[in-house]
Amino acid sequence: MKKILLIDDNDHLSAFLEKNLRSAGYEVVSCVNGVAAIQTLADYTPDFIFCDYFLPNLNGDKLCRIIRKMGHLRDSHIVIMSAAASELSLDPASIGADAFIAKGSFLDTERHILSLLDDVENRRPQDTKPDII
Repeated sequence: MKKILLIDDNDHLSAFLEKNLRSAGYEVVSCVNGVAAIQTLADYTPDFIFCDYFLPNLNGDKLCRIIRKMGHLRDSHIVIMSAAASELSLDPASIGADAFIAKGSFLDTERHILSLLDDVENRRPQDTKPDII
């Protein structure tokens, strides 16, 4: 079972995604901010990390850079989520992320996440990583 860490301060979105990702066969752990995520990641190695860009205490860009310095997480796939993903004009790699996805309605956000998970899990090694979904 693939493991997911979901970092988002929207409790309703987190609960919705957690329920549906578990139903899709994933183990899901949620955190409400970057500080809690760092504490969780001290002894948890998820396959995927979905992180809101705008978080209390520590924004997603800084959190990604911290995560990339944690040796046991070098193979974790980090995805930044933001309603402003296309407006941020950031190269995901510049902050240590593998991709950005746009947050919209709960259903759209779930669809984007499931699409990315499917793409990554079924990708051949020579395929490129998506930038923004």
